[in-house]
Amino acid sequence: MSDHLSDPPPYEPPPDEEGLYEWETEEEGAGPNILWGRVIAIVLGLVLVFFAGRLTAGGGGEVDDTQLDSLRQRNAELQGNVADLKAELDAAQATPTTEPTESPGGEEDTGEAATESYEVQAGDTFQGIAESQYGDIGLAECLAEANELTLNSTILPGDVLEVPAEESCS
Repeated sequence: MSDHLSDPPPYEPPPDEEGLYEWETEEEGAGPNILWGRVIAIVLGLVLVFFAGRLTAGGGGEVDDTQLDSLRQRNAELQGNVADLKAELDAAQATPTTEPTESPGGEEDTGEAATESYEVQAGDTFQGIAESQYGDIGLAECLAEANELTLNSTILPGDVLEVPAEESCS
């Protein structure tokens, strides 16, 4: 007994009928005209878009040389100001403000163990303060301990923390 799914009939091409394959024998007259018409329409559209863009782009007019020179001079002045401000900022960040601390004998100690004061800003954490003051997030615990706090302690904006010298944290 044979199953109808297992034994398909062999392939038989359709019989040759006249007009079945008309596209093979058809004269080529209308096809290329339609193609060239589309190409011409696209080219004309691109040319139109190009000229419309040139008309609406603005600029392209003469620039007064004196105005251009004054703008270049002003730009150079402003760049000089920026360089000066960066140098001032780098100098201010490079020289930490240290406050003398009192030693147990009541005398002022201005040695290496000097501390800085830091006023807590909104969003500050011990890790962030340690990174900004020491450049090392790992010294956050030293910073907390120097203020008799833990890393989990809450610090509020306006609190003043003592920032010990980095050497005393090692």
